[in-house]
Amino acid sequence: MRLDDQDSTKPDVHSSTAEYRQRFAGPVGDWFVETQQNLVKEMLTKQGSGPLKVVEFGGGHAQNLAPLLASGFEVTVTGSDESCFELIREDNLSEAISSVVTDLCNASFADASFDAVLSFRMLAHLGDWQAHVKELCRVSNGYVLVEFPNKRSVNVLADRMFAIKKGVETNTRQYLLFDLAEVTHIFTQQGFELVRVEGQYVLPMALHRLLKWVSLSRFLERVFGVLFSPRRFGSPLVCLFKKAAD
Repeated sequence: MRLDDQDSTKPDVHSSTAEYRQRFAGPVGDWFVETQQNLVKEMLTKQGSGPLKVVEFGGGHAQNLAPLLASGFEVTVTGSDESCFELIREDNLSEAISSVVTDLCNASFADASFDAVLSFRMLAHLGDWQAHVKELCRVSNGYVLVEFPNKRSVNVLADRMFAIKKGVETNTRQYLLFDLAEVTHIFTQQGFELVRVEGQYVLPMALHRLLKWVSLSRFLERVFGVLFSPRRFGSPLVCLFKKAAD
């Protein structure tokens, strides 16, 4: 699927807007965010004994801030533009975190500046996603946590289903699909190894939005999760990579 040109270098400008946040409004949206936050907290709180120094690239959507701050982490969020911090200001979190305007593929941080580096909603919309991954690894001294749509899921029909998806979600964007192996390969080249992978949903998120019935969606995910492994066929995938020992 071809990316929108205006979205391929600064996708966080859109994902940090009130319009984007509306995609996660209501009970189903709350469920989506809760599922993601639980994974982020579980994966990162198991790493090390003390508070981590964390940065989220393009984290102006503010979806991961609650679990990070609740865990006592020192949190930095990057944005490609000053406007990317609008939602953070609205949530009165500006004093709780550090906000840095910098490029997604060429950040103004020294090597190994953070214990953990996050990137959610970014890979699928970046033209040069490989450069982004390399930058995530460069500034990490321990872990990288990334999220991206899985090519092995029902997303394989993404091109054919895009018109339907857009009809349900109205403001959805073109996006890239990934095979876990190709993403892992880039991380391996940077000296990182995959330590955990979780698929969030076996069924399309657009279907859950259309159903508007969280209890039914949870039930369907349990049923289809038995039939189709979420770690293999679920999407989006949330993957934790660890810097390999020298």
